[in-house]
Amino acid sequence: MNSVMEGAAKGVPMICVPLFADQNRNSLMLHRRGMAIKLEKTQLTKQNIMDKIKEIITNKKYAKNAKLLSKMIAAKPTKAEERVVKYAEFAAQFGDTGTLQIEGRHQSFIVLYSLDIISFLVTVIALIVGVLIWGVKKALNFLKRKLLVNDRKKKN
Repeated sequence: MNSVMEGAAKGVPMICVPLFADQNRNSLMLHRRGMAIKLEKTQLTKQNIMDKIKEIITNKKYAKNAKLLSKMIAAKPTKAEERVVKYAEFAAQFGDTGTLQIEGRHQSFIVLYSLDIISFLVTVIALIVGVLIWGVKKALNFLKRKLLVNDRKKKN
Protein backbone atom coordinates (compact mmCIF):
# COMPACT_ATOMS: atom_id res chain seq x y z
CA MET A 1 0.00 0.00 0.00
CA ASN A 2 2.98 2.32 0.50
CA SER A 3 3.78 2.52 -3.22
CA VAL A 4 0.12 3.18 -3.99
CA MET A 5 -0.07 6.00 -1.44
CA GLU A 6 3.22 7.52 -2.60
CA GLY A 7 2.21 7.40 -6.26
CA ALA A 8 -1.24 8.80 -5.52
CA ALA A 9 0.11 11.59 -3.30
CA LYS A 10 2.69 12.62 -5.92
CA GLY A 11 0.26 12.31 -8.85
CA VAL A 12 2.29 9.75 -10.76
CA PRO A 13 0.60 7.34 -13.21
CA MET A 14 1.66 3.75 -12.57
CA ILE A 15 2.10 0.36 -14.20
CA CYS A 16 1.18 -2.22 -11.57
CA VAL A 17 2.37 -5.82 -11.50
CA PRO A 18 0.60 -7.40 -8.51
CA LEU A 19 2.47 -10.35 -7.02
CA PHE A 20 0.80 -11.20 -3.70
CA ALA A 21 -1.41 -10.15 -0.78
CA ASP A 22 -3.33 -6.90 -1.29
CA GLN A 23 -1.45 -5.83 -4.41
CA ASN A 24 -4.12 -7.19 -6.77
CA ARG A 25 -6.85 -5.19 -5.03
CA ASN A 26 -4.69 -2.07 -4.94
CA SER A 27 -3.84 -2.29 -8.64
CA LEU A 28 -7.52 -2.79 -9.53
CA MET A 29 -8.41 0.26 -7.44
CA LEU A 30 -5.84 2.40 -9.28
CA HIS A 31 -6.97 1.02 -12.64
CA ARG A 32 -10.61 1.90 -11.88
CA ARG A 33 -9.50 5.42 -10.94
CA GLY A 34 -7.85 5.65 -14.36
CA MET A 35 -4.36 6.33 -13.07
CA ALA A 36 -2.72 2.94 -13.57
CA ILE A 37 -2.38 0.05 -15.97
CA LYS A 38 -2.47 -3.44 -14.48
CA LEU A 39 -0.07 -5.96 -15.97
CA GLU A 40 -0.28 -9.58 -14.83
CA LYS A 41 2.97 -11.34 -13.97
CA THR A 42 2.15 -14.00 -16.58
CA GLN A 43 2.11 -11.26 -19.25
CA LEU A 44 5.59 -9.91 -18.49
CA THR A 45 7.21 -9.88 -21.90
CA LYS A 46 9.47 -7.24 -23.38
CA GLN A 47 6.80 -6.27 -25.91
CA ASN A 48 4.01 -6.05 -23.31
CA ILE A 49 6.11 -3.88 -21.02
CA MET A 50 7.08 -1.57 -23.88
CA ASP A 51 3.43 -1.30 -25.00
CA LYS A 52 2.25 -0.43 -21.48
CA ILE A 53 5.01 2.17 -21.03
CA LYS A 54 4.08 3.78 -24.36
CA GLU A 55 0.40 3.75 -23.44
CA ILE A 56 0.93 5.36 -20.04
CA ILE A 57 3.17 8.05 -21.54
CA THR A 58 1.06 8.87 -24.60
CA ASN A 59 -2.44 8.58 -23.10
CA LYS A 60 -2.81 11.76 -21.05
CA LYS A 61 -5.83 10.46 -19.11
CA TYR A 62 -3.51 8.57 -16.76
CA ALA A 63 -1.50 11.67 -15.85
CA LYS A 64 -4.67 13.77 -15.59
CA ASN A 65 -6.39 11.30 -13.25
CA ALA A 66 -3.23 10.85 -11.17
CA LYS A 67 -2.86 14.63 -10.72
CA LEU A 68 -6.56 14.92 -9.80
CA LEU A 69 -6.24 12.24 -7.10
CA SER A 70 -3.08 13.94 -5.81
CA LYS A 71 -4.95 17.24 -5.49
CA MET A 72 -7.83 15.48 -3.72
CA ILE A 73 -5.43 13.92 -1.20
CA ALA A 74 -3.71 17.27 -0.60
CA ALA A 75 -7.05 19.05 -0.07
CA LYS A 76 -8.45 16.41 2.28
CA PRO A 77 -10.52 18.13 5.00
CA THR A 78 -8.50 16.74 7.91
CA LYS A 79 -4.96 15.55 7.64
CA ALA A 80 -3.67 12.55 9.59
CA GLU A 81 -1.52 14.76 11.83
CA GLU A 82 -4.55 16.90 12.71
CA ARG A 83 -6.60 13.80 13.57
CA VAL A 84 -3.87 12.49 15.90
CA VAL A 85 -3.70 15.83 17.70
CA LYS A 86 -7.50 16.04 17.87
CA TYR A 87 -7.84 12.57 19.42
CA ALA A 88 -4.97 13.20 21.84
CA GLU A 89 -6.67 16.42 22.98
CA PHE A 90 -9.99 14.55 23.27
CA ALA A 91 -8.40 11.86 25.43
CA ALA A 92 -6.66 14.47 27.60
CA GLN A 93 -9.88 16.45 28.09
CA PHE A 94 -12.31 13.58 28.79
CA GLY A 95 -10.04 10.82 30.06
CA ASP A 96 -10.68 7.15 29.34
CA THR A 97 -14.35 7.14 28.33
CA GLY A 98 -14.00 3.88 26.43
CA THR A 99 -14.98 5.47 23.12
CA LEU A 100 -11.45 5.24 21.78
CA GLN A 101 -10.95 1.66 22.97
CA ILE A 102 -11.41 -1.39 20.75
CA GLU A 103 -14.06 -3.93 21.71
CA GLY A 104 -11.55 -6.78 21.56
CA ARG A 105 -10.16 -5.76 24.93
CA HIS A 106 -13.24 -7.31 26.59
CA GLN A 107 -12.91 -10.68 24.85
CA SER A 108 -11.78 -13.71 26.77
CA PHE A 109 -8.44 -15.35 26.02
CA ILE A 110 -10.23 -18.25 24.31
CA VAL A 111 -12.26 -16.04 21.97
CA LEU A 112 -9.44 -13.56 21.34
CA TYR A 113 -7.12 -16.28 20.02
CA SER A 114 -9.92 -18.34 18.38
CA LEU A 115 -9.12 -21.33 20.59
CA ASP A 116 -12.78 -22.39 20.52
CA ILE A 117 -12.73 -22.62 16.73
CA ILE A 118 -9.31 -24.27 16.64
CA SER A 119 -10.37 -26.92 19.18
CA PHE A 120 -13.54 -27.64 17.18
CA LEU A 121 -11.54 -28.04 13.95
CA VAL A 122 -8.94 -30.26 15.63
CA THR A 123 -11.74 -32.45 17.02
CA VAL A 124 -13.43 -32.75 13.62
CA ILE A 125 -10.12 -33.58 11.91
CA ALA A 126 -9.30 -36.15 14.60
CA LEU A 127 -12.71 -37.78 14.14
CA ILE A 128 -12.30 -37.91 10.37
CA VAL A 129 -8.82 -39.42 10.69
CA GLY A 130 -10.12 -41.91 13.28
CA VAL A 131 -13.00 -42.99 11.03
CA LEU A 132 -10.63 -43.35 8.07
CA ILE A 133 -8.19 -45.49 10.10
CA TRP A 134 -11.07 -47.63 11.40
CA GLY A 135 -12.39 -48.05 7.83
CA VAL A 136 -8.99 -49.02 6.46
CA LYS A 137 -8.52 -51.60 9.26
CA LYS A 138 -11.95 -53.09 8.58
CA ALA A 139 -11.24 -53.26 4.84
CA LEU A 140 -7.85 -54.90 5.43
CA ASN A 141 -9.39 -57.47 7.82
CA PHE A 142 -12.09 -58.23 5.25
CA LEU A 143 -9.51 -58.71 2.49
CA LYS A 144 -7.34 -60.80 4.80
CA ARG A 145 -10.28 -63.13 5.57
CA LYS A 146 -11.15 -63.41 1.87
CA LEU A 147 -7.57 -64.32 1.01
CA LEU A 148 -7.45 -66.94 3.79
CA VAL A 149 -10.70 -68.50 2.55
CA ASN A 150 -9.41 -68.55 -1.04
CA ASP A 151 -6.09 -70.10 0.08
CA ARG A 152 -7.94 -72.86 1.98
CA LYS A 153 -10.13 -73.62 -1.03
CA LYS A 154 -7.08 -73.88 -3.29
CA LYS A 155 -5.34 -76.25 -0.88
CA ASN A 156 -8.36 -78.58 -0.76
